[in-house]
Amino acid sequence: MAQTKTLEEIGLIAVELHQCTKRRKEASDNLKAAYVRWAHGTGTFHRIERDSDEWDRMMVATDLEYQLQEVAKRKERNALRRLHSAIARGVQL
Repeated sequence: MAQTKTLEEIGLIAVELHQCTKRRKEASDNLKAAYVRWAHGTGTFHRIERDSDEWDRMMVATDLEYQLQEVAKRKERNALRRLHSAIARGVQL
């Protein structure tokens, strides 16, 4: 049988989710800023078509920020899943 969670434990998991969401938003903002820096640095101010050489260069130049955003998104999803699981285990009907 699944272990029940106390309200305190659920609250701590909720705080963790809040922190993960904040980090994911920061990572997303950092990625957008990296795209802008790349555009200014290369003088590229038009829409870039996917699968073009320009797109590939931009993706390479901003890969670190993209990977950091992906990690942050994964951590946020996992925190949300843990919160939902904790609530389900904490409420015994």
